[in-house]
Amino acid sequence: MFHKIKLIVFFTILLISSFLIADCLCTKTFMNIGVRVLDAYDNPVNDLHVETRFINEVETSSFEVESLLRDYHKYFPGQYIIIGDDSSQKVSVEGDTLLFTGKMDDKIVFQQQYIVKSDSCHCHVYKVTGPEIISIENTAE
Repeated sequence: MFHKIKLIVFFTILLISSFLIADCLCTKTFMNIGVRVLDAYDNPVNDLHVETRFINEVETSSFEVESLLRDYHKYFPGQYIIIGDDSSQKVSVEGDTLLFTGKMDDKIVFQQQYIVKSDSCHCHVYKVTGPEIISIENTAE
């Protein structure tokens, strides 16, 4: 019986200490950095193919947001996700430059730079610089 109590106390202390040692506890809140794309008449622009690229001195790597977020504009007209918490491990605490590109019919209609950073635990991404709205002049040829 005494042996069981020692084991229970040991595992309880181990469990509690693991929570106290952990510097990072992420919330279950999922954050995204997004932008609204409008045409010259302030109408939402939908059905763009968008791509986000990390830009630094060493390399340029690109990624696409998850398929559910890629179709975000279908539910919220003109709204596009630049990056979300699912990519927070790729983003530095100091900040990284992203190039967000929108294409329509394989033609680039805009390119915009953003600076984003992550918290020290890499739980969330935050926008440092970059516009909330991108206006494009002409979507038809």
